[in-house]
Amino acid sequence: MGNLMSCVSHNSPSQVTFDMTRLRNKNLPIIWITGQQNTGKKTLGQLIKDRYEFEYINITDLLREEASKETKRAQTINEALKSKKKVSDSTIIDLLKETLTDSTNDKGFVIANFPKNPKQAERFIKEISNVNFIFYFYSEIPLLIERAQEKSGVALDPETLRRDIAVATRDLKLCLSKFTLKIESINTSGLPEETFVKVENALIRRINVTPIKTETDYVQPQHSKIKHVPPPPSLNYTDEHGNKDKNLIITTTKEETKREGSTLSLKKESKLDRPVGVIGDLKKHSSSKAIVNPVDKKEDSKTNKKADKINEKEKGGKENKKKGKEIIRDEEENVKSSEQEQSADEDDSTSLDF
Repeated sequence: MGNLMSCVSHNSPSQVTFDMTRLRNKNLPIIWITGQQNTGKKTLGQLIKDRYEFEYINITDLLREEASKETKRAQTINEALKSKKKVSDSTIIDLLKETLTDSTNDKGFVIANFPKNPKQAERFIKEISNVNFIFYFYSEIPLLIERAQEKSGVALDPETLRRDIAVATRDLKLCLSKFTLKIESINTSGLPEETFVKVENALIRRINVTPIKTETDYVQPQHSKIKHVPPPPSLNYTDEHGNKDKNLIITTTKEETKREGSTLSLKKESKLDRPVGVIGDLKKHSSSKAIVNPVDKKEDSKTNKKADKINEKEKGGKENKKKGKEIIRDEEENVKSSEQEQSADEDDSTSLDF
């Protein structure tokens, strides 16, 4: 640790005193991450590191790294880890002092799996620096039991796990009892990306931090195999009765534009034919090729006028008027059907490239 010696003074062979003045003068944000086991502390801590370039310090990793060294302290840590005993608070605080004084980070620190008891928290505040706020992660007990069993790879007794979780939760609440105003409790039962949204909101609210990297810098984008097709322009969709129908999709070809001028034809399509992004639920519609012409209303009004003229000439009253309308409609439907048969091949050739 290159910068360590300038911040350390040796009072005796067994005691080391750290000068934390430089760390305090930096006034960098310090965040603790604590919570039950298997609540994603490491995953979310790494995301904070990647997103905001904070230095991530995991107490568990710190102890394992120190245990791999050939020192007297490493021997003591190894003995404690092998016998599943707790490492002394003094050892953990000294490791944190060394790591923080040696750091060149100028953004902030995230310390995971800390503190484990009230004494560690008090000594950190007194001997190292203040903490800005604390993340407390938790999940539903059945989910924690499931995660613990998956992580171990062997069958664990659910009742034993439930009891261990209850004891750990009690100890954590006792440990954080003096920091209630600095605690951000977050349920991590959902997906990591969903939970991280809550984490970021807390970071912004507590320390007004700005992301160093954008989301695409640290999240691998998922490329879709389907090409995106923009939705059609917003128009008033109407069916043959003049009612609004949002399930109609606009399709047009050059031939239709020339034949019908500025009028767009509306065609019902099946779900398989629907492009990505098209508005409307087409589950109830089949893949028919029925054309709904929005100018039907104008034709109906013309039909009524012609029928009125026929009725005036024949003076047959209401019955003759209906007959006149039917005659004219039959003639117009015959003309329409012939036009539709001619344009059927042109409509079939219109497709979208997915």
